[in-house]
Amino acid sequence: MSLKGELRTKAEPSKKGGRWLLLILILIIVILGLALTALFSVFQTAHLLMSLPAKPFNHIGAHLMPPCDEISFRSQRSDILLSGWFFKSRAASRGNVILIHNNGDNRLQFDLQTAELYRFLNEEDFNVLSFDLRHSGKSDGLQSAYGLSEYKDVLAAMMAAERLSGDKRMLLYGFGSGVTAALLAWNELPIEAPDEKALAADPELPNLCRKDVQALLLDTPAASVFDYIRVDMNPEGFMNQHLYWPFLPEAVRLASGAGQLTNLIPLASQIQSPMFIIRNLPEQRIPQHSIDAFINERLRLNGEMTLVSEIAKAGHISAFTEDQESYLQSLKSFLDRWIEYTPASE
Repeated sequence: MSLKGELRTKAEPSKKGGRWLLLILILIIVILGLALTALFSVFQTAHLLMSLPAKPFNHIGAHLMPPCDEISFRSQRSDILLSGWFFKSRAASRGNVILIHNNGDNRLQFDLQTAELYRFLNEEDFNVLSFDLRHSGKSDGLQSAYGLSEYKDVLAAMMAAERLSGDKRMLLYGFGSGVTAALLAWNELPIEAPDEKALAADPELPNLCRKDVQALLLDTPAASVFDYIRVDMNPEGFMNQHLYWPFLPEAVRLASGAGQLTNLIPLASQIQSPMFIIRNLPEQRIPQHSIDAFINERLRLNGEMTLVSEIAKAGHISAFTEDQESYLQSLKSFLDRWIEYTPASE
């Protein structure tokens, strides 16, 4: 073989190796491009989901509410202005109930029927603070986050209720994703109340602690924050099933700037305050196993401080409208057992 032929033979394997390397490089670039496109699509959809218009505020219904004061206050460590009502008890107070509505709703969680819930709580001698979370009703805010950001609104509402009533006793009453906001707000409170020096150094620090939360009232609790997010998602179609359904809830969490805490069961298990749980049976939008897991773990660890009520009507956060009488009877039984008439804390 000539020298020229020998050199050609030795060069051919190098060319083949170069082609394979180029193909692998192109494949990696294509895969990365697809991954980045998918990631962009997920985060773009998450922002769209968080920006969905909330239910319009019923101004006619507002005129049918019991006597109350119009109030406004800013979310904790934020310029977001929140709007609400304060229904002051006309008798000896048993504390302040903070109503926390579901994502996409507003302070009129049950439309005109919400007036009956306000009236019931006032007649049971509770002050009631009901307000619109961020990006809902008459409150400011460009996005909602299914409770992952709204817990700051709840902390601000608790501080407002304490200022208006002079009473630190709080009952957090969450509906749907409002359960997330209630639990995260409790988790954010210190174990012991801050001293005067700490309050003077930080005016936005709540003058409250976990022991001030007398009870939690939870309508339709779920095991995970993600279960509430998926209520507004479409499970049909290839992209929804294989891209958005598994990854979109996590994108909402990241976009909200929230921490890693999305499993609500450990929080419910830690809380030593009495807990009232009510739900539709069957529940139509959140997987039943998710609600069962939340309830069963709470009963296992704190059963003696928990009352569970089930309204045998199919629905989603509609037990109150489906069977108002049974709903309020269960709620009254819980309140009569656990919340006494005691002087307001100083």
